[in-house]
Amino acid sequence: VLGTLGSGDLQLDRLKALNFADNKDSYITFEPDSAFSQISRKASVCAWLRNPGGSTSNAVFAYYGNNFRLAGKGLYNRVADSGWIPHSPVSSVTAVLAEWHHVCLTLGTFPGRARYYVNGEEVASKSTRGTIRYSSTYNVTVGNYAPGDSTGYYGGEVTDLNVYAQTLTGEEVQEMYKAGVFSLEADRHEETRVLSWGDILKQPRSGSVTESMPTVCDVTTLKDNITALSRTIEELRNQVTNLNQKNEDLNDQVTIQNQTVKDLSDQATDLKEINKELEDKVTTQNENIEDLRDHVTTLRDNNEYLIEETTILRQCQKRRCKRRNGGKKKVLPIEAFEE
Repeated sequence: VLGTLGSGDLQLDRLKALNFADNKDSYITFEPDSAFSQISRKASVCAWLRNPGGSTSNAVFAYYGNNFRLAGKGLYNRVADSGWIPHSPVSSVTAVLAEWHHVCLTLGTFPGRARYYVNGEEVASKSTRGTIRYSSTYNVTVGNYAPGDSTGYYGGEVTDLNVYAQTLTGEEVQEMYKAGVFSLEADRHEETRVLSWGDILKQPRSGSVTESMPTVCDVTTLKDNITALSRTIEELRNQVTNLNQKNEDLNDQVTIQNQTVKDLSDQATDLKEINKELEDKVTTQNENIEDLRDHVTTLRDNNEYLIEETTILRQCQKRRCKRRNGGKKKVLPIEAFEE
């Protein structure tokens, strides 16, 4: 399925293919970014190819020769010390050379294994104990095994060639193939990409290397793509509907939570008021207790005075004497006992 294209140079680059003339002098070579130092143990190179030329050991991409080499005809891929992958023609590969087909060469270590994929299927693999060597003096060559090599030139069309510091899995390679030429699938691995197709298009070219805007769809394929795109749009609409529903549910939950918080806040306010009332009552009770203590003290004093007066009166009665007016204490009025 054709990928959705947006605005900007990167999206336009996806519509461009390079057509290398079928000779040794048509190629691109340049020194890659230092990020290439990251591909020593984990690496993948993938591209879409069509109509490779007639050279014997045809190569569409090479980093320092056989150090990391992607074949144009499905023969003589090589990575680290893997040897040729495969060494003899594979019928499923030769059958698709004249049409746009997807290829990937990957390296994974622990244990070391190099794998070659065509149209999402693994067609060959070999064990390897080595690593991809890196040096700031090593060059990348696209369209030949090495600049001007008379047996390794590519001589065909290529697009969307990318190199990753990552061992792509079989599932990831298949997703790239199913997404189709000019898709956005390669961007899913942007974090590990050390060389992009856009970078290659910016490099100077030797010989006859021309750009084209290839057509990959006939009417039937276009209808299939439109149908698939319509399904994708419908799925996206359903996802948006589901997300909107989830958003409404979340808003409802937030509303409920806010109401709960308000209720708890109101309860806290009520509890504060109740606590204040209790504190006031306790204060009043404490004041009443203090008053009672004062009254009890007064009653005790009066009781002692009455006892003393009673004793004096008894003594006076016995002696037939009168109470002197100069007594030290005086009976309190009855109002003092009323409270």
